[in-house]
Amino acid sequence: MSELDNLSQWVKERKERAYEREERNQKREIKKLEMEREMEMKILRIALLLPQLPNCDDKLEARMLELTVADANDYQKLKDALLKRFNLNEDGLREKERKWLG
Repeated sequence: MSELDNLSQWVKERKERAYEREERNQKREIKKLEMEREMEMKILRIALLLPQLPNCDDKLEARMLELTVADANDYQKLKDALLKRFNLNEDGLREKERKWLG
């Protein structure tokens, strides 16, 4: 009878460990899903704060603002072109910069 008790105790312990292992796996999966959701929310928040500019190489060459290379290197002309392009005044630009830079 002792061997039968030992065997049933061993089976019971194995089932408990399997149940605990499954419970830990479920908790880990829930935590992983929560972290993924948080990351997606952070990405969406950042995307809302960043300016919605077209993604192309032309803007790097200042063609998007119709500036020559010399004009693109002139701060005041570049600033004026940005203000005109995004329909902002200087106060509006400052506000956007504050939002973008946090």
